[in-house]
Amino acid sequence: MYDNHKLGIMFQAYTNNLTCYTDRPFIIDKAQQYKYLEHVAFYGLTWADLSSIKFGFALFNKRTMGYRRANRSDTLFMVLAQSGRVPMWGDVILNGNYTYEYALYPHIGDWKTGDVHREANNYNFKALTYVGDPSKGTLPQRLSLLESSVKNVLVSAVYTKKGKLYVRMYEYIGESASVNLLSQISH
Repeated sequence: MYDNHKLGIMFQAYTNNLTCYTDRPFIIDKAQQYKYLEHVAFYGLTWADLSSIKFGFALFNKRTMGYRRANRSDTLFMVLAQSGRVPMWGDVILNGNYTYEYALYPHIGDWKTGDVHREANNYNFKALTYVGDPSKGTLPQRLSLLESSVKNVLVSAVYTKKGKLYVRMYEYIGESASVNLLSQISH
């Protein structure tokens, strides 16, 4: 295996019957342990979670290489860098200084109960805002552009075209949902 050429951080849960999930584009996927090439790493866009029905923890990342369930099933390893001979890449040599940003998120229950996906999105994709001087206009001091009536639906893109508002959203738990979008801004 290639673990002797990886720089990473490892967290252990010290319990049994854990399941590992990661986020991929518009899907939450159960990570299989020791699947071909996944013994090197499996990929999660922004998080990996190791949990039981009682409790768990997630590792949130900002642009790291991936994760690996270590030899013990209760351990999650986040790959920060890899060097040496790597299959399909050849020799990889790291030079320079590197900075890594990640967060450990402990939670009650599994990834759904702990709302891991929403918390990882809050960590990774903070809304860009600007605070200006108060005006004498009619808008409230605090407002939200859009609010979903369902907790497990996230808005992933908003744009206008020919005067119409378009919103892309997705449900991330895997349940059917009817959604109403609410806005404090009137036309």
